[in-house]
Amino acid sequence: MTLSDILKEIKEKWPDKIADNSHFFLDGEWFRDEATLGDYDAKIQKSNLRVLVKCSDRPLRLKLPDGSIKTVTVDQRDTVFQVIQSLGKKLGLFHFFKHFLFCFFVFLKKKFF
Repeated sequence: MTLSDILKEIKEKWPDKIADNSHFFLDGEWFRDEATLGDYDAKIQKSNLRVLVKCSDRPLRLKLPDGSIKTVTVDQRDTVFQVIQSLGKKLGLFHFFKHFLFCFFVFLKKKFF
């Protein structure tokens, strides 16, 4: 039984307690939906912590160059590259990753050089 199957059963029993985009979380790591609890058994026993079911979506506030602030929802399980791509799509910017890297290197140059 995969973790996504277990989450479906939990949502059926307690629909008001579990958000739609919830996933298993333990000690800074999001579990893969296609995995089983057996895949994480050693980590669960070693950490001696509770496995949490958390919503992976969170709001992210961005200050745009024109001074306006826009709030977008990002998935915390995504890689940095995936988050940057989704921000570019949501903001309607093409080649957002190139602009992000340019701004990041300008920031580093001002900060450390």
